[in-house]
Amino acid sequence: MWAGSNDSASAKNSKFAVSKKGELYAKEGNIGGWQMMQSYLKAISGTVGMASSGSAAFWAGSNLSQDSTSIPSNSSEAQFLVTRNGKLYCTSADISGRITADSGTIGGWKIQSNYLTSDSGNTILWANGAIDCDNLACSGGTIGGWKIRSNYLNSKSGDTTLWADGEIECDNLTCSGGTIGGWIIGPDTLTSEDGAT
Repeated sequence: MWAGSNDSASAKNSKFAVSKKGELYAKEGNIGGWQMMQSYLKAISGTVGMASSGSAAFWAGSNLSQDSTSIPSNSSEAQFLVTRNGKLYCTSADISGRITADSGTIGGWKIQSNYLTSDSGNTILWANGAIDCDNLACSGGTIGGWKIRSNYLNSKSGDTTLWADGEIECDNLTCSGGTIGGWIIGPDTLTSEDGAT
């Protein structure tokens, strides 16, 4: 059975045909609330569709079509789009499992191949756990085993305090090298820098 053709030999190229095997061929039409055209299939409401040509492969949103390349920033109707080159646009996603990315942004941080950079570029979070920072402000937590306070660091044992003004309070100081107050520290001696004492 066919329509729009002079004979059955060219029925597949006609606007409508049904083969002896039950295969249906149609260039356009409506079926079950879907509009069928030569290169796309979409809901009659226009909210969902997929296409065999054009920029978009799949979409959801009343103002999207097979020619859409992204979701309009001012749109409240467009929610989902996959372009033919595999780019995904989604306004609301709940994703579980493994996510791998080497570019883009997440939470305001720029994704690089093995690190994240802040929007300002002043802070870098490396994949190995290292942090590069131009201006670190902390009032709590620990760093290198020291407890961070608002204006000083406290040793884990609590017997040494490093104040923000450079003052050090220590119950038990042990040094075997360096200088202190112009004196050279030896393993068991203090010597003036001029060597006189």
